Amino acid sequence: MRPKLFLTASSSAIIPEFYKDGAKLPVVDGSGGVKMGKIEFTASGGGYDGSRIAKKTFKALIKLNDQPYEELSLMKLSNQ
Repeated sequence: MRPKLFLTASSSAIIPEFYKDGAKLPVVDGSGGVKMGKIEFTASGGGYDGSRIAKKTFKALIKLNDQPYEELSLMKLSNQ
């Protein structure tokens, strides 16, 4: 399975740059002109809790006109 995840930003005048864990992402066009940084990854197992949920984190960064917007993001993966 190859899940897809997107970071999004919108501006009529600026093309945003997207990064995941420091690596630059390809930019794709979404509906309504929204720009998205596309993240594809292979779902991996391990680290499941009693509810059969695994938690994975990554550092997301969006740059608009060289202004960085950074966040530590949490993904929850289900083994159900």
